[in-house]
Amino acid sequence: VPDLPEAEVLGAVRELGDIRSEVGIEALKDLAAREDTSAELARECLVSIASIESYQGKVRNLSHVFNGISAGSVLILMALGLSIIFGLMGVINMAHGELMMVGAYSTYVVMHIFGHAESTPANHYYIFAIPAAFLTAAFFGIDGLAVWPGSEAWLLDGLGEGGPGCISATANVNAPAISEVVALHLAGRHDEAAVALGVAREWRAGLGEPLVPAMKRLLAQRLDDPTWANVRPPFEVAPA
Repeated sequence: VPDLPEAEVLGAVRELGDIRSEVGIEALKDLAAREDTSAELARECLVSIASIESYQGKVRNLSHVFNGISAGSVLILMALGLSIIFGLMGVINMAHGELMMVGAYSTYVVMHIFGHAESTPANHYYIFAIPAAFLTAAFFGIDGLAVWPGSEAWLLDGLGEGGPGCISATANVNAPAISEVVALHLAGRHDEAAVALGVAREWRAGLGEPLVPAMKRLLAQRLDDPTWANVRPPFEVAPA
């Protein structure tokens, strides 16, 4: 402010440096660059700017650490959920990430209902957003939830838990054997279903490893189309 004595301006510049708010950097730079600014005042502006930038740099680094931990904790929760369900039931629960997405979107909606923004923070919305996320995810997850094992190797385990079947790449070439397991189980002939599952497992093991190139080679032979045998790295085309 031109009308203020330089001593008061110096005091204001020092106070901005003590406050260390990023908002004051541009004003301090403009003041330091003015032709009528004294050497002492310009020097004090540079000192305050350096103080603010140093503090804001530390805040940004701490923010990066916090954001990394926050994002990493979400990924860890998803990984733990998948691994626990897979370890207990032998199925890959693809709905796990979907339910987390529903919960996250519910939190986002509640945040906007409370009008939370960077300029007008309303941090208390978390109190309502967290239970809303759980309830919304539960609503979507309870009705019509179906568990599909990711391989016929765990088909009977999945059927025993109420699952409708399995999702398996080998069903493209071994569907009758897999269907027989389901039919025998549903008919209550569990011993025969176990024997049929053993046959399906042996057939799968007979394809060899890795499974994807072996499957594609078999499809190429059945369809008489060699392009089916093509695979992407790191896989290599299975021998004929």
